[in-house]
Order: sequence, then C-alpha cells, then structure tokens
Amino acid sequence: MSDKIDRKIQLHSIDDGNDGYNCYCCILLEWSDKAETWFNTGIVVRDIDPIMAMKRVIKIATSRNLWK
Repeated sequence: MSDKIDRKIQLHSIDDGNDGYNCYCCILLEWSDKAETWFNTGIVVRDIDPIMAMKRVIKIATSRNLWK
C-alpha cells in the first residue's frame, strides 16, 4: 500500500445565485481508496473571482499542510 495521498482542487463555475452566493466555488478534494471516490476535505471557498477562490483554497490548504 502506498503512503501517497491524492488531492485535487476543483473549481465550479459560477452558480445561478439561487442560494444567495452567485459566486465561483473552489473545493479541495482528497481521494479515498476505501470508498473509491473523492471527498471534500472541508476547505471550500466561494468568491466572485475564480482566481481569488483558487488562491484562497491553496493558501488555506498550504497552512494546514494539505498542499505543497
């Protein structure tokens, strides 16, 4: 079994505003071998600017040693 942990950042397009956000949503996901699926690590950022959303997720993930 490998010690490698797979993570990815996923950026979702701007929502329709029905939830009141009307923003892009950026999420840090981690792969679960046991469940054989990606799951949310709890780092979710919404922003009107997709680049800022991505930068904020990277900053938070880096501070928690989840991203290099």
